[in-house]
Amino acid sequence: MKKILIIPAIALFILSCTTNQKQMTTDSTNPFFSDYGTPFEVPAFDRIKPEHFIPVFTEGMKLQAQEIDAIVKNSEQPTFINTIAAKDRSGAMLIRVSNVFSNLTSANTSEELQKIAQEVAPLLSAHSDNIKLNKELFKREKVLYEARETLGLNAE
Repeated sequence: MKKILIIPAIALFILSCTTNQKQMTTDSTNPFFSDYGTPFEVPAFDRIKPEHFIPVFTEGMKLQAQEIDAIVKNSEQPTFINTIAAKDRSGAMLIRVSNVFSNLTSANTSEELQKIAQEVAPLLSAHSDNIKLNKELFKREKVLYEARETLGLNAE
């Protein structure tokens, strides 16, 4: 398991070393680190700049890794709520930035956004692999899968 966890850590370290100062934005100026303050919390596209993305992707992956780690380290017997639902709820910041970034790169891309996409793609892939290949998380999920007939869950 240690080999799996080290890949994103190395990637994040390399990214932090290669990211230029322009991309390092403080939390107070980065619209992703607070409510957008717009009607219906629609992304504040007028305030979102390319340099905002990498810090939020990095923080989002870090937070989701912590959330997954908390699930794995939960000493309680696995339940649908403390394992499956908790996993589904993890990564809110990462989902938030990914949705905006995907929409921008699809509808209004630029060379700068494409460069960010190239930097972030391997990090997101490693992060996703880290969750999907987490042996301890799988053990919790397997317990639930094997008990699925007795959990009283509906088809959804």
